[in-house]
Order: sequence, then C-alpha cells, then structure tokens
Amino acid sequence: MEITVKYYPSNPGSGCELNVRKFVVRDAATIQDLLKDLGLSSAEATAIFRNGESALYQQVLHQGDVVTIMPFVSGG
Repeated sequence: MEITVKYYPSNPGSGCELNVRKFVVRDAATIQDLLKDLGLSSAEATAIFRNGESALYQQVLHQGDVVTIMPFVSGG
C-alpha cells in the first residue's frame, strides 16, 4: 500500500527543507516498521504524526496515510 512520508532532515548542514515522498509499505505495517524501513531509530524520530495526529510506534498504517516525522531538535 502507498503512504506519504514527510520529514525534516536531521543533519545540521542540510537545511530545514521539508522532504515529501510516496512510500510503499506492506499491509499491516506499523509506524515502527516504517521507521525501520527508512533506516531511522526512535531516537532520530522524536515526534511522529499520522494524518495530523500524534502517533504511537505500534499504530498500523493504512492506504493513503500521511506520516510526518520530526527529528530531535536542539539549539541554544
């Protein structure tokens, strides 16, 4: 099934441009499965939203979902 993934780069030198792409996941895939497929750890994805609402790692994805992944942000 196809979902849309939106994410900001976690590399400090890569800017703050939002990346958006379609991604194909297996049926009954969870948010945690998606992170694993993207090569991201839970430490790299500190805030995750599914269709505009806060998401848990064990939530199952559905066709057409929009997942937004926010990396850890620090500053000073």
